[in-house]
Order: sequence, then structure tokens, then C-alpha cells
Amino acid sequence: MPEMILDAFLAQLMSSARLTAENVLDLRRDVFADGVMTRGEAQMLLDLDKACADSCAEWKMFMNEAVSDYIVHQERPSGYISQDNAVWLRKTLEASDPRTAASVLAHVLEKAKSAPEQLSEFGLRTVAKSVLANDGGKPHISSEDVGMLRRILYAFGGEGGVGLTRQEVEVLFDLNDQTAEALNDPQWHDLFTKAVASFILCVSGYQ
Repeated sequence: MPEMILDAFLAQLMSSARLTAENVLDLRRDVFADGVMTRGEAQMLLDLDKACADSCAEWKMFMNEAVSDYIVHQERPSGYISQDNAVWLRKTLEASDPRTAASVLAHVLEKAKSAPEQLSEFGLRTVAKSVLANDGGKPHISSEDVGMLRRILYAFGGEGGVGLTRQEVEVLFDLNDQTAEALNDPQWHDLFTKAVASFILCVSGYQ
């Protein structure tokens, strides 16, 4: 699709502030049939997500797939996240909604063979940020939050399981402390204790 027509199409979607399953089909079929090929296109999708508060589940799935496929497979080295690409991705996602950023990062870490530690830490911090900014009342860790934290931890740890850095475990401790009196999902305690135990074993030299 010519750039001017693409810009007009995306501007129209942004002005509507709404993304439907039909819109997603158009994007998959007519706009990004070959996938997201440039950083500019990846940025367009993230900007579109911010502009459209009313979006369908199909959109979230498409955006996560498109952005993660781009950063993992189109950027070089393919399959790996370089330090430069990690810096760009983090800077780009800092302006996004925390839940959007965490979801994109989880997809990226799950697809990549290797990624810098900063992305995993940033992913955990974005989940913590969304928990503590809970607009529905007292902050608490939901089952959805636990699921996202688990995805990020295990995706980064790879086949070896959870291998936390000191910075990552500090994020989990801070989150646990700040929600100590909240009605957290029971799965949180299990994930937290296992992650901390894994970190202690790791620093003690246990294989």
C-alpha cells in the first residue's frame, strides 16, 4: 500500500478511536500482508493502540504478533534481540499503556532465542506499574497479573526455568511489599516464593 494511502487509512482509524475485528482483517490482508517490515510501521501500530481506547481482542492479538515478529525476525540478528534493539523497544514501549507494554514484551521474550536482561526487568516493572496504578480500588495482584509475570519470567529463563537477576527479584519484593495487605490472587504467593528460591539457589551456585 502506498505510504500516503497508508497514512490516510491509519489516520481514519485513529480518528474513530475504535478498532473492530473488521479493521484488523483489513490490516492483516491489505496493509501488513507481508508483516511489519520497519520500525516506523511498528511505531504506527503502537500509536494506533494508544489512540483507540475501544479495541477488540483480535486487535491485541494482531498487534502483539506483528510487533514481536518484527523485532525478533526482521531486525538483525534474526531470532536474537541486540542491545540496540532492546533500547529502542524499551524506549518505544515506555510511552504505551503498561499492560500493552507487558503483553508485547512477553510475546517478544517468548519468540526470541536470547534477549538482554533489561527487557525482562522492564517487563516485570510494567506489570508492577499497572498493578499499583489500579483505578478500580486498592491495588492487588490479579490472576491475570500473575499470568503475565510468569510468562515474562519463564520466557526469559528459557528451558532452565526461572533464573532471576538481582534487579528482577527486587521488583518482585517491592511488588510483594506494596500489596502485602491486599487480596492478591493465591497464585502470586506460589510464584513469588518459587522465584525467590530460584534466585537464592542461583547465587549460591546450585545447578
